[in-house]
Amino acid sequence: MSINRIRRAVIEKDEWDALKAFEVVASEQQKIYAKTFCKSALKAYKKKKKNIDLVAAHILYDIIPKILPQYDAFNLPMDENSLPSEQIQENRESIHKLSRDLRLQVTQLYLKIVQEEFEFQKERLEKLLEDFPPDSNKVSLTQTVNDEENIHHHNN
Repeated sequence: MSINRIRRAVIEKDEWDALKAFEVVASEQQKIYAKTFCKSALKAYKKKKKNIDLVAAHILYDIIPKILPQYDAFNLPMDENSLPSEQIQENRESIHKLSRDLRLQVTQLYLKIVQEEFEFQKERLEKLLEDFPPDSNKVSLTQTVNDEENIHHHNN
C-alpha cells in the first residue's frame, strides 16, 4: 500500500511541476481556458480512470464494489428433513454458484458502464485540448521557411 502512495506522490509532484512550467510559458488566454474548461474535465477524466482501475481490481479479486448491493447468497427455502444430505449440499453449492455468477456479472456490467463514462470524459478532454487557444508567440512553420528564404535571397 505504501508503494502505491509513493508512486501517487511522485506522479502528483510531476503534475505540479508541469503545471508550474505551463503557467510560466502560457498566455493569459491559455491560462484562463485551462482553468475554466480543462481543469474540471481533467479532474473528471482522472476520477473515471481511477474508478476503472478500482472496479477491475474488484473483479480480479472477486470483491463486490461498495456501490453495489451486497449479496452473499440467495436464501431459498429448503426443508432439510425432506432431502438427503448430499442433495442439500448440491443445492447449497448451486445457490452459492448462482450468487457468485450474478455478483460477477453485475460487477462486469458496472465495469462496462465505468469504461463508457471514462471514454466519454476522455473524448471530452481531447476535444478541449484540440480547441486549446494557440500560442500567440509561436511562429508558424510556413513563416519560418519564408523567413529563411528571404534571408537567403538577401545574402545573394
